[in-house]
Amino acid sequence: MRRFRSLRGLILGALWVLGSALGTAQGAPRVELVPRVPAIPSLPGARNELRLHWKGDLASGPQRGVLSLTSGLGVLSVPGGAEGPRVEVELDPGVPLAVAYRYTGPDLKGKPLREEVDLTLPEGSVRTGFDVGMALEVQKVSPVPGARVSPGLPVPLRVEVVDRFHPGANLPAWIAAQQGVLELRLEGQSLDPEPSGLRTTGTQRCSVRERSGRFELVPQAGVPAFLAPHRGRVRIQVQGALILGNARSPLAGGIQELTVEGEPPAGVLRWMAGRIPPGEGEAPSRSLAAVAQAAAFWPADPRGAGKALAPILTGEGADPGGALLRNAAELLEAAPPGEETNLRLLQGVLTGARGGPWGLVRVDRGGLKALRLLDTQGAPYGGPKVVLPRETLVGLRAGQRLVLRLSGNGGAPVTLTKILPEGVRSKTYPAGTWEKAVTVYGDRLAAPAP
Repeated sequence: MRRFRSLRGLILGALWVLGSALGTAQGAPRVELVPRVPAIPSLPGARNELRLHWKGDLASGPQRGVLSLTSGLGVLSVPGGAEGPRVEVELDPGVPLAVAYRYTGPDLKGKPLREEVDLTLPEGSVRTGFDVGMALEVQKVSPVPGARVSPGLPVPLRVEVVDRFHPGANLPAWIAAQQGVLELRLEGQSLDPEPSGLRTTGTQRCSVRERSGRFELVPQAGVPAFLAPHRGRVRIQVQGALILGNARSPLAGGIQELTVEGEPPAGVLRWMAGRIPPGEGEAPSRSLAAVAQAAAFWPADPRGAGKALAPILTGEGADPGGALLRNAAELLEAAPPGEETNLRLLQGVLTGARGGPWGLVRVDRGGLKALRLLDTQGAPYGGPKVVLPRETLVGLRAGQRLVLRLSGNGGAPVTLTKILPEGVRSKTYPAGTWEKAVTVYGDRLAAPAP
């Protein structure tokens, strides 16, 4: 066999020796024929891509050949050209060509099929291949490390999967190549004191992510989770499917028993749990997933907790700013008094808030005699605001300007804090009986002026 002319060729040659799907040559043609992924599911419509690269001399001009399948269960498509189990291709020297493959056969329940692909050229032939058939199954179900398994609080779960036919598969790349959907469904049952149903996140659409050599299902929003109303044993069952168009390939499920113990949540965690509406359906499931993810972040990562909560704190109504501010105010009332923790929590909420980007202005009321909120024309400000015992919160969108007319009562300094997703800026005015007009810009990370 002719020696490969590039480092990539050497690497691919080594992979072939190890049993990969790099094409083998008869008659030593100077061409590479490599599938995009080594395996695809045996679902009608499953995809792969064959990458051809002829390494001929530029002066030699194009070379024509025939690409064909041995199984008769797939279709090849040349860009802008023919389609079928046997197609003609034209290769230009040094110019890669991608030929699409689509599986058209039945769903194979047993051992995967080996799809062989032949490329025949005037100077010889090349063969490559890939597997048609995957067996995705749940390998492990467990609480997210560090998660609280307590009554009244959603428990976030980590769901690990594997391809039984190809245990070492790079699942994120293989699944992404299909442009399909992975569906995860969670069901739960409380076993103590007697069997009863558990609220779960239900059905979620997911992708696959690699973490420390293992592959886990990651929902598009939130995390898989269940809500246990009391202490005791629970049983969690995970099911799912890979969906391509109208075709579905079941994901072999997994079952895990856990023990719910400890004390019910308090403070911020109790407030978070209170954001989950009663009943079944998409909205309660979405809220349960968001709260479970936020609880996993709290208190080590308050910004992460706020970002996870943001979608449900702005609601689905016509006034996302008002909902955001009301919920942010309640959240601050439940939060511990640590200033840095509270600011990072609010930053996280602003990062993912609907209808934004949003900014918040906090006005410390301790040394304040009076506060008026105006727009730049001097009219009363019509945006969202909430007055709390210790502070006033004002919401503004990026690009808005807000004028605060302040007067001090002489008893304590007054601190204004502007909070944006990208950062926080504060300015403190000394104790006194002064009056000031302060302009706040909603799209600049600068301290309030003057």
